[in-house]
Amino acid sequence: MEKLKLKDSTEIDIQDGASLGIITTILADYSAFLSLASKLTKENLSHVTFQSGGITSAEYYNMALVEPNFYITAREAGVEVTFGLRERTQEELQEEEIKMAVSYLSDEQVLTVKSLIPDWKSDPVGYEYSMDNPLDLRRNFNDGLWKLKKSHAKQLDWYPRADPTLWEQIVEGHDGTLEDPIPVPDSVTTSGFTYVYEKYYVEGENIYLCKRGGVEKPEEMYGQEETLYYGPAAMVGQYFEVA
Repeated sequence: MEKLKLKDSTEIDIQDGASLGIITTILADYSAFLSLASKLTKENLSHVTFQSGGITSAEYYNMALVEPNFYITAREAGVEVTFGLRERTQEELQEEEIKMAVSYLSDEQVLTVKSLIPDWKSDPVGYEYSMDNPLDLRRNFNDGLWKLKKSHAKQLDWYPRADPTLWEQIVEGHDGTLEDPIPVPDSVTTSGFTYVYEKYYVEGENIYLCKRGGVEKPEEMYGQEETLYYGPAAMVGQYFEVA
């Protein structure tokens, strides 16, 4: 039997005579299919080889699944799964390069190219967000931009704002000066918010300076960040002073 080898060295037994567009494998059950599907990631498909008798017969780079992704048929021997691969287009590769470049921008800079950030709703359930993957660090959601706080697998009830440990909202278009203070988002008490010492914030009708109380030289902390789960009004004297 021939094998399809992925970039991470995963080997998939496939039926003889496979081509890029038609690859068939027999799996024990649907759990095995789910395991297979989780392996056919963009990273693993960036380098694949077909092997016969332990010898590489063909080698490909930058591949993607053909849509629809899978055809599944129940057989006496198990579950027959057929899928196809194709080369990613030049446009797809260029788009990936742009998204990677955008992922390295600061929160303030990325707000100017917000439309290039994927929407949280477009990610499939079970998608693994990783703090180590620059492409996972920000998502649009309900007209707001959010940054990842913790690696996790997507669940429908773990949307931005729902869980305080997973996502934090990025507030748009304010310098944090006395003339242009940063509005504190409503999500602060559920998702937290990262304040920067020396910047100004507005909550309700009042403006506050983020300045650590109870330390001898609070100015030495200017520029440092602090993630808190309360608005400035609740922390006057500790982290803020009224401007």
